[in-house]
Amino acid sequence: MRIVIVGASGLIGSELKAMFASLGHEVVPVDRKYFKLNIHDFKELFRDADVLINLAGAPIIKRWTSAYKKKLYKSRIDTTDKIFTAFKLLKHRPSLYLAASAIGIYNNNDEYHTEQSEQFANDFAGKLVQDWEMSSLQFSGLHNVRTIIMRLGVVLSNNGGAFPKMVRPYKIGLGGRIGNGRQAFSFIHIDDLKKAILLFIENKTMSGVFNLTAPETINNKEFSKALGKALKRPSFFIVPKFILRLFLGKASGIIINV
Repeated sequence: MRIVIVGASGLIGSELKAMFASLGHEVVPVDRKYFKLNIHDFKELFRDADVLINLAGAPIIKRWTSAYKKKLYKSRIDTTDKIFTAFKLLKHRPSLYLAASAIGIYNNNDEYHTEQSEQFANDFAGKLVQDWEMSSLQFSGLHNVRTIIMRLGVVLSNNGGAFPKMVRPYKIGLGGRIGNGRQAFSFIHIDDLKKAILLFIENKTMSGVFNLTAPETINNKEFSKALGKALKRPSFFIVPKFILRLFLGKASGIIINV
């Protein structure tokens, strides 16, 4: 099987490359530089592919200046639109388009949301994810292209992403909750995410939107306590919300959340 991964250099992409290679599949990584190609050369990257996995997107946890907001948008929506244009030019398209999204699309993370929930966030992050999904949903209108959108919680892995950064304060005895700790914390382990993606590829009856998180939601206080216990380190430190606002500005709302 020939599998194209857009945004292959991040945590999820790196893990998927290793997994697919171990299973004997051909992996074609598509990084940012390839989006500078004209559309006819760009479409050749997807020729004869069976699966396209779109993970493109600049990191969301960073101060949202006007320039960075544009980068967040371009790295998600504009890249997806260019892939869609390339798909339309192909005679033989990949039969599965699998795209990342985020649970940040929902308007309140202390409520229970299913894939049928339509209570979407009205802030910058929520609208960004909604536009991101609308761009991916274009693929569902193409003949013989099965489309799956993955709304991801925080992906936990020792190999990168958010988790190693979470662990650092605990190692020096400064671990603990953020503010009151009541923020819902929806997560998925990288191994479970990889198994889900294999299922999506193998089960050709599956399509549409899927929430990919652990089945039970815990809050930030509970996660902090469990992490401290696992690391055998204290977890009583409280990170004031104003500290996060100072360093991240409005982007801190993703972490603070309540």
